[in-house]
Amino acid sequence: MTRRSNDGPAVSIRKLEDFNFNVTEVILAFLLILFSFTTYYIIPWTFTSGRSGLFLTILNLILVLVLIGLTLLARAIINPVAKFFLALVTKLFCTRDKRLMPIIKMNMEAHKSRNVKTAVMYSLAMAYLYFGIAMLKTS
Repeated sequence: MTRRSNDGPAVSIRKLEDFNFNVTEVILAFLLILFSFTTYYIIPWTFTSGRSGLFLTILNLILVLVLIGLTLLARAIINPVAKFFLALVTKLFCTRDKRLMPIIKMNMEAHKSRNVKTAVMYSLAMAYLYFGIAMLKTS
């Protein structure tokens, strides 16, 4: 957008995306810098200085973030994995029911959001159990 007055300066407004500046990528980059700084500098410092409480807190935080990342990864790949298992089960176990394959595929497409929500709920429940077991073993 450009505005000009009669003899005044020109004012131009541009979006950051016009300069190939993506806000999400910048936030992700800063988070990665923060995590790498914590991993490579703070964790060894807490370990060598004998601050075991801070050391274990950081390791627990890393474990929680890994579990959240795995949950998000599971959310991203649940549909291809479900299609793969449907094809696998149909070819190996249900050879007589191959005519039902299009109906099952339509049902999976119709309930895709519900399947993803169920997978995320299951993944978070398993992550909570893993985290709880890890906490019990370390205490």
